[in-house]
Formats: sequence, structure tokens, C-alpha cells
Amino acid sequence: MNHIIPAILPKVQSELNQKAKSVLGLVSHVQVDVCDGKFVPTKTAFKELPFLDEIEYELDLMIDQPENRIEEFIELQPARIIIHLESVQDHPKLFLALENVKGIIETGLSISNDTDNTLLEKYIEDCDFIQLMGIAKIGSQGQEFDERVLAKISYFSRMYPGLPISIDGSVNADTIVRLFEAGATRFVCGSSVFTGNEKENIETLESLIQEEI
Repeated sequence: MNHIIPAILPKVQSELNQKAKSVLGLVSHVQVDVCDGKFVPTKTAFKELPFLDEIEYELDLMIDQPENRIEEFIELQPARIIIHLESVQDHPKLFLALENVKGIIETGLSISNDTDNTLLEKYIEDCDFIQLMGIAKIGSQGQEFDERVLAKISYFSRMYPGLPISIDGSVNADTIVRLFEAGATRFVCGSSVFTGNEKENIETLESLIQEEI
């Protein structure tokens, strides 16, 4: 089982192509961050998901009012779509669109560490997994670890046993065991995968989890 999900924050299509190619055969999923410069200050740009026959993608929609653009991202044929609940204004419109692709595309719901857990719990029956944040401010890589996420992981792991919990942000060799012990099951890694040798980095991170299983 692959626990590690490399995260790509592509400024241009060629960056997405190159980074995705560098992890082919090493992982089952890659996360691509979609940023609009409104919900988060960062902005990304790409038109297609490369190597679709060799890898599955999850799109992390860090955009304002994703319900107005959700069809655009469904057309890219990802395996998963992640929605940050703080960015949504029309929840019925969003979940209707996601209901239409249920069983084809998994839905992940995410909240920041500043947001009360009840917002996520309100919609938890509408999702296949949740994503919690290992950083205080979403939308850029390389930030310091936000310790508050450990309590959130423990809470959702206890209250919703069996629900997959992804962690995005500041997941590295120093934090991954603590995140796993708290109850996380998937680990989205940006800098800790793509700085240096991708294969060695992924193997190191995966081995730290395997030692705990």
C-alpha cells in the first residue's frame, strides 16, 4: 500500500509534466494543487493531467467558490477531488455536481486548523475521505509544522473509525510518525519528496510508516 502522495504546485504545465514523470512507478497517486490567487495567494496553471494511464491524480481545489468551476475539474478525470469547505458558498450546488460522479471520483473534504471541526462533521457523510492541514496557512509549500493538526487527527480518527485521513503540509521525516500515530492514513508530501532524489525520499518516508505498523 502506498501511503505517500507527492504534491505538485505547478506554475506551468511543463513543471507538472516533469514532476509527475519523476515519480511514475513509485506511487499510486499524485496530488495537484489548484490555486486561483484568491482563496490562497498562490496561483497555479495547467491544462491537463499527464500520464493518466499510469498514475491517478487528486486535485486539491484551493480556489474561491469551487462550486462554480467543479465541472471544469471533473472533465480532467481525476481519481479524487478535494474541497476546502471554507471556500464554498453554495454547498447544495457543489454536492449535487459531486453526487453525479459518485463511484467514479472520490470526494475529499478539508478544513484548516482554525476552523471548528463541526463544519466538517456537517458534511462528512458526503465525503470518501478527509484532508487535514499540517500547516497554518494553505497554498504554499515549505511551511513550519502546525502542531494543532495532531488534535484534529486524533478527534476524527476516534469519532469516525475507518474514515481515511489525509494530511497535507509539512509532512516529512520529522513529522510523519507523529501524524501516523495520531491516526493519519495518507501523507501528502511536497518538498520532502521533490527536494533531492524522489525515489529515495519516498522510500524513506514509507519505511518510517512501515516501522510503526
